[in-house]
Amino acid sequence: MPISKRHIILLILILKGFYCHATEVQYLKVKICQASLLTGGSNEFEKICKQYHVEFKTCHSFPEKNSEINKWLIAEIGHADIATRIGKDLYSNKLIECAELNGNNFLGAIRKPNARKSNKNLSFKAGNRKVIKVAVVDDGFRLTHDAIKSFIYTNEKEIKGNKIDDDGNGYVDDIHGWDVSDHDNNVYPPLSRLKDFYHGTHIASIITSFNSLTDSAIQSKPQCRIEILPVKCLSDEASGTYLKDCYKGVEYAIKAGADIINCSWGGGTFSQYEQDLMDEAQKRGILIVASAGNFYSELSQFPASYPSVVSVAALSRDNIKLPVSNYGSTVDLADIGENELAASVYGDDKDTVISGTSVSVARVSGKAAFLLACYPYLRNQELLMYLQMHATPLEGINKTYAGKLGAGKADVIQAIQRICSKEEKKLFSNAKGYINGRYNKKNSGFYEIKPEGKYKGIVVKRVSSHIYNKSCEIIISDTSNRYTKKFNVNDFPDSVFIPASAVRLEYPTAKENKELVLYYSVVTVDSSKLYCTSERILNFPSGIFSDGSGDQNYCGGQDCKWLISVKEGSRIRIAFPEFNTEAHTDKVYIFDGDGTQARIIGIFSGLLVPPEVASSGNKMLVWFVTDNINHFAGWKAKYETVEP
Repeated sequence: MPISKRHIILLILILKGFYCHATEVQYLKVKICQASLLTGGSNEFEKICKQYHVEFKTCHSFPEKNSEINKWLIAEIGHADIATRIGKDLYSNKLIECAELNGNNFLGAIRKPNARKSNKNLSFKAGNRKVIKVAVVDDGFRLTHDAIKSFIYTNEKEIKGNKIDDDGNGYVDDIHGWDVSDHDNNVYPPLSRLKDFYHGTHIASIITSFNSLTDSAIQSKPQCRIEILPVKCLSDEASGTYLKDCYKGVEYAIKAGADIINCSWGGGTFSQYEQDLMDEAQKRGILIVASAGNFYSELSQFPASYPSVVSVAALSRDNIKLPVSNYGSTVDLADIGENELAASVYGDDKDTVISGTSVSVARVSGKAAFLLACYPYLRNQELLMYLQMHATPLEGINKTYAGKLGAGKADVIQAIQRICSKEEKKLFSNAKGYINGRYNKKNSGFYEIKPEGKYKGIVVKRVSSHIYNKSCEIIISDTSNRYTKKFNVNDFPDSVFIPASAVRLEYPTAKENKELVLYYSVVTVDSSKLYCTSERILNFPSGIFSDGSGDQNYCGGQDCKWLISVKEGSRIRIAFPEFNTEAHTDKVYIFDGDGTQARIIGIFSGLLVPPEVASSGNKMLVWFVTDNINHFAGWKAKYETVEP
């Protein structure tokens, strides 16, 4: 398959990511080993630093001593080889856990980025928050725009214009957010570069639009509302628009006490430091929402793929996966990302229309903020639990992406109705999510996981951290009862895999009434083999066959063959009554024989119905090949034997 210009552009974007690192100065980050330093390792650490004439400084630390991010130190070094040598020396002496050079891991223990996204400390704690603070980490903000000016967060602990850090957070006069790139409190886009600094204004306005829902839902609490904490992470003098300081923006948002952090961006590779920063936010009860990516593929993008981040894919207004949107097992939710009305950076009363996963992320952030405004005692994982548990499943109209669009499209109205009615959910048809089952002294509880589609199996994990009575057991089985396992809840393994597409859970009667929260997710099949696989032999005198996708679009990455074989001395004639593939890319090849070494007598692609083709002998091979980007309706073929 020829490589198109679009493929080259996408490859460059994927490899480069959204960050650019300085070539003159190398930045070496090391995660220190606390145990080693407590046993005298600090002297050895200083000795190695003196040997290389390098000085490490604290790396964006938090006040709390137990913060994971406080274990990181950073140094500026002139040459990459020297930086690598220093890191290896520190690691070989067991003084550090891992090291990163310019944001890339090169040694030490690295946690898998695709680890499960569930929390073992799920508990409900009452709170008294009235203003829901959503930090938008982005390129700049037109704070005077009509759609957002009434909803900008004000730091009342700072005195405007006195040039003093009144609240002692390390940022002088951060009244309405902060510019982490230019180190000042001006988050406005530079007037001379509005065409480059437009994104943050768009995203902030989409989130503030959910205030209208909040106002109608919480009439008795008019002070419960969504406010935007603007965090600018692109310097006014930046040569490009890569948000290379975006993680500094996340750090500021954490320190500023955001409830939700919106990251409508992504790129780069896995970084242990960045994951620790995201874990720190989760530990503080902050929900981070990020873009699954706009690379048309099943590609893990960061920060969305970090375990403590909610990854969001994009949908059309008909709830079909937007072609540009990434997808995959790390996606948690999906939402509309097509033709959304947003504030324009070019005027206080001007609007524009935008599309992509950036929009979807903003909508999920807005929905999460709305739910939090209604129930301010909820913490981050509780928010995610309700958003996923009451999401609209998407597998029925996105069969190609079954299990790869998260739990579906969040429906906060339904979530609130369920919470208000205290109705217990029994059937879970989402591809992933939470089950908040409850033990009862009188009756057993039965719950069923039954998402639409076929899967390798379903993984179930315990989330609740309570200690249960010994009578609390759980029985997990497939719906045909060929697989059944019984566990005492206190001895529940890290995960249980059930090789089935539907699972039944039974909470037997117990001596106490207590909730047991479980997390589940489907294990998907290879979509490239969903509709057709390898080679099929057709040896009837005539017949009809197709790409196999029916009324759905065919999948990406398909490589399927049909060998038509009729009686000796006869020939084969084939026609295509229906034909719809991506022109010049997804192709049907026809060979005059039983293999690809035979003469090609037809190559068809596009929307036009191909002409009839006839073989010279009694065998014909049809070969269908697709790429991973655009998928169309497919084709249907009819063949018949031609007698001599």
